[in-house]
Formats: sequence, structure tokens, C-alpha cells
Amino acid sequence: MVSIDGSELRRITDSPGNEGSPDFSPDGSRIAFVSNRDGNSEIYIMNADGSDQRRLTHYPGDGDEYFGNSNPSFSPDGTKIAFTSIRKETDSEKENGEGEYVKVYYREIYIINIDGSDEKCIFCYDEDKWKLEPWGYLDIFFSPDGTRIAYRPDWWSEYGIVAMNIDGSGYEKLFSIYRGDEDFCISPDWSKIAIDVSSRFGAEEVSGIYLYDIDDELREHGINLSNNPASD
Repeated sequence: MVSIDGSELRRITDSPGNEGSPDFSPDGSRIAFVSNRDGNSEIYIMNADGSDQRRLTHYPGDGDEYFGNSNPSFSPDGTKIAFTSIRKETDSEKENGEGEYVKVYYREIYIINIDGSDEKCIFCYDEDKWKLEPWGYLDIFFSPDGTRIAYRPDWWSEYGIVAMNIDGSGYEKLFSIYRGDEDFCISPDWSKIAIDVSSRFGAEEVSGIYLYDIDDELREHGINLSNNPASD
């Protein structure tokens, strides 16, 4: 944790595992995060000062490093957390050079109450459609009223940023993505989107942060926020 002026840098977790992906609750009182302190990646919650650390999810993981939960995101009212989970795998049609098929992992989206109750899958595995690589991930953003989520599928270059209702219905594309686009974030009111866009600068490939209105589908009015020859 650090103040936005760079002061008061302090460590708020100290477990033997790896931890990451922190997300503040809307009122700033809690932080959801990922930890593998108990053997595989699970969603935890704690007070913003690091106290009262509690495990919310309990997926056993089956001993595979790719299995587990990640990318927590608080709902606007602070009562729920959406997260992604890898719990299923199959053999792909690709070989690893040793006669073995490369595993394909299926990432799903779940929602859980902050007390750990009522965990449910809202974007679930479909054998014919949702084949995802283990190193891919999804960023999740709730709509202002908490009724919808937007996220980036691993295959986002084809489908773009998509949105759906929190019960899994109403699936639709929210914003187009082009080759070279990387990470993104959506403003809390869902009016704007910022994207890490890769481009050529002289002989080097660099990336910059561009801002668009969410309805600027053709990207006619983007603003280069970082605007320098370094990669941002």
C-alpha cells in the first residue's frame, strides 16, 4: 500500500505464498486479492490495513499449477466479487514435440458474496466454443448499477471487449479491439475506455495509452494520453 503522493509505502500481506491482483472495495475499506499460500490460487479478502485476512474460495486445484482462481473485482455496492477460475482441461490437437498433446484450459467467470457464500458460475465452459490458453486472463469490470460485467476474453482480438448480465445472459460485444491492442480499463461510469495500443515509432515497436468514448466504435476521436516515444 502507498499513498498517491508516493509516501507511506508499507507492506500489508506477509505470507509464504505469492500474492497479487489487489482490488479495492468501492468504499476503500477492503481489498480482494489472490494468494497461493494454501497451495493453489484462491480469492482472499482483507481490511485495507491488512488485518482480518480471510479466504473466500476453496477450489482444491488438483495439483496443477494452472488451476485456481484469479482476477477479483468488487461489485459497485461492495457485496459481491467477480473472479475468473480455471477448473477444466482437455488435450488439444497440438503436440509438444515429444508425442504428447498440449493441454487446453478452460477459464470461467464466477461471482461470490464477500462472506464466501453463494458462489456460482456465470460464464461457464462450453466444449464447442470456449477453449482458452492457460496464460491468458480476463479483466472484469462491473457496470455502474452492478447488473452487468465487461471483460476481455483471451481471444479478444477476434471478439473485442464483451459484456453480459451477471446471470450470464445478454452477451454482446462492447468495444472492438485491433491487432496490437493490449491491456485496457473502463471508467466507473462506463462512458470511456483506456487501451494500451502498440504502434511503430521510428524503427521500434512502442505502446501508448489511448482514451476513447465507449461508443466510438470506429475510433475516430481517440486521445493519446501518454504521448511520448517510450512504451507505456
